[in-house]
Amino acid sequence: MIDEKNLKCIESKSTVYELFGIPGSGKTFLANRLIKALDPQVKFGATSMKVGLEPRVLRVFKKILLVLLGVVTRPAIVIQLYHILRLYPQTGPFSMAKVAFNWLYIAGAIVRDDRSSSIVVLDQGLAQACWATAFSGKRWPNPRSTARVLRRLVRCLSLDHLFIVSVETTNRIPPWAVCLYGKRGSTSPLDRKPIGNLSLAIETTKHIRSVVDIAANQSAHISVLPIHNMGSGLTSPCIKDLISSCSH
Repeated sequence: MIDEKNLKCIESKSTVYELFGIPGSGKTFLANRLIKALDPQVKFGATSMKVGLEPRVLRVFKKILLVLLGVVTRPAIVIQLYHILRLYPQTGPFSMAKVAFNWLYIAGAIVRDDRSSSIVVLDQGLAQACWATAFSGKRWPNPRSTARVLRRLVRCLSLDHLFIVSVETTNRIPPWAVCLYGKRGSTSPLDRKPIGNLSLAIETTKHIRSVVDIAANQSAHISVLPIHNMGSGLTSPCIKDLISSCSH
């Protein structure tokens, strides 16, 4: 659980606050609820979540603009992206381009929000970008190597602090989320083969969780805050307790 001390820390710093977990674990739902629970006087940014709700053409256009913003204002990110792609070689040019675009889009969204907000909220941030990169990668490196690049990314983005809320679930897709897979316009990597890819998704989540744990242990600017959602979906008591804590 996230205690009140950590929540006060979040609200008193310019920080990125992102959700991490297997697809269907409730990241977007929880991010939206946490935004609503924040003090109304707190300036927060959630550009990436707003862009995700736009019509397809406008969404793509805005993502391209954010990619350009990230590259122009934080060119060192490109170097770290190169290291990421070396650690997780992709299966082909299309997969590599998709991963690179996703990383630069997230970086651009963070830069955009960090200019005018004390809190940046992401339902899919740096840790989830690591997850997607590993999920489509041909092989995985030692987690310490990835953790080193993650720490460099935090420095490149000039973040005061990165809070990674890890949404823990049972080793299965929550029943309420299964009906969402395969929906038109969905971007979940489990959409096309949710059953066949589930075991890989679970192993990928474990791998990236070890990455963020190592990064948090080695950096004072990264923290991992676990939430246990034991398969009861959006009504999980731990999520209710978290939202209740945010309200105080």
